[in-house]
Amino acid sequence: LANSSIAAGLGDDSLSISVLSGSTLKAGSGADSINLTKAVSSQVYTNEGNDFITATGDANSSTLSGGAGIDSIFLGGNVTGGNIVGNSGADSINISGTVNTAYVTGGADNDNMTVGAVAGGTIGGQFGADTLIVNGKVTDAQVLMTSATDPDSASDKADSLSVNGSMSNSTVFAGAGNDNISVDSHLIAGELFAGSGNDTVLVAGSLGGTISMAEGADRVTAADARDASLLGGTKNDTFNFTG
Repeated sequence: LANSSIAAGLGDDSLSISVLSGSTLKAGSGADSINLTKAVSSQVYTNEGNDFITATGDANSSTLSGGAGIDSIFLGGNVTGGNIVGNSGADSINISGTVNTAYVTGGADNDNMTVGAVAGGTIGGQFGADTLIVNGKVTDAQVLMTSATDPDSASDKADSLSVNGSMSNSTVFAGAGNDNISVDSHLIAGELFAGSGNDTVLVAGSLGGTISMAEGADRVTAADARDASLLGGTKNDTFNFTG
């Protein structure tokens, strides 16, 4: 489907399209299901209801957006540019490939996100008790588990960030709540702002860059620290280096 538009309207709609190119697809209220092979320079928007958006391949310079409700967005390939947005509701976003210089967010409420890797761009859950799992590396990216403009909002809850590779040259905002951040390799040459709450940071390798724990009784564990600036907060913090 190229250079076209579809408005599905009311009801529980199902749309299956191979390649969506230069087109706009809008679902209406109802539990809608949208299935694509690939999206190129296109926009997909759902509305009210518990919706499914699936692309078995890549999404390039495209917007895939859930609406109000518990939405699920799945991509089997890479995301390059564009926006992947859950919006309100406890949403699920699963991207098998790498997120390249894109904007990926769960939106309001308690969201679950899993991606293959992150290279540039912005990813996170915003407000709510969100979970983000990165199965590979995070490089040159911004990770927002809260709002960058209001990081200690009462709307933010206990978030979980797990990176199964390294994290480098990236900025992390954890926000309010008792957050858990784990990195299975090195966390270097970036910034981490834990925010208020009793936060835990666990790094299997070297810890570098600026680590600011802010308020709360926080705990930081790493193999060692190199070229690091570690800032405790207003309560009893613990720094443990195992190497």
